[in-house]
Amino acid sequence: MKNQCNLIGRLSRDPYLAGTEENPVCFMTLAVNRNYRNQQGEREADFIPIKAFKEKKLATTCHNNLQKGSLIAVTARLQAKFKDNKTEIEIIADDIVFLESGKKRQKSEDDGEYNHEYSNDYSSNYENYHQEDKMPWER
Repeated sequence: MKNQCNLIGRLSRDPYLAGTEENPVCFMTLAVNRNYRNQQGEREADFIPIKAFKEKKLATTCHNNLQKGSLIAVTARLQAKFKDNKTEIEIIADDIVFLESGKKRQKSEDDGEYNHEYSNDYSSNYENYHQEDKMPWER
């Protein structure tokens, strides 16, 4: 048995880093075009929330090098969570390939290091981060 999905799309916003320095989690929203056009002749997109935390390096590399509009390919797995008699599906990134070169995030002027602002309460921040991506009936 295999649990794997492959997605290619552009980030709809800058990645959000949460967790701790030892165990960071990078949240991203990937806009993936559908294979058909609507009645107006426009392509619609799905906004898919992605979590990257397999390795410390994966989360911080994504946060440091990706930004809104970055084109990426994601190999991920689906993970089901049961909460309040509902099933929530999360997309957990196993591998992310940058499909175009882009600008790196600005280094802080103080120490020359990337400025990571971690939030230990990433579950509520995750909900707030993805609120705009939800359909009106899901908000």
